Amino acid sequence: MPRKRTKKTGAIKSIRSIRRGKVLTDFIICESVRQELNGKQTLLGVYGDEINFKDWPENDEEEKVGLQLSFFLRFYFVDGQESAKARLKGPSKQPLFSFDFSFQKLPKPGGMTSLVVVGPGSSLLIIPELGTYTFEFDYDGKRDKRVFHVRVDPSAFPVETS
Repeated sequence: MPRKRTKKTGAIKSIRSIRRGKVLTDFIICESVRQELNGKQTLLGVYGDEINFKDWPENDEEEKVGLQLSFFLRFYFVDGQESAKARLKGPSKQPLFSFDFSFQKLPKPGGMTSLVVVGPGSSLLIIPELGTYTFEFDYDGKRDKRVFHVRVDPSAFPVETS
């Protein structure tokens, strides 16, 4: 008789990811993250692993494409004061932004994750070209990379009817 597989909990999955060298347990691209009074975060304008445009400027040297982007991160940590570095690189491997930060971590029962929001702040992130973008996160001597794609896909937008 075949064995039933049990569903893994998030904490176990996170620990196994760390053993495989993964640092980030969650990586979400969105337009904005709002901190609520009750401690919750609300993510607005969430993207998947693609950011689609209806069209792209023909001369991208003269016309710049800017987006309001935030990167919502959750990662496994150990107790104490720590620091981390996040950076975003474009398809040509040029850095678009780099962000160093430090934080105080407190132990949490049932799991050890921290939520951090990084991005260019209230300014727009200039998207210089179409292609694959790489987000790098360095923490505790490890580097985790996540990729997303910027594409032109008119089919991703509803057709306007009059």
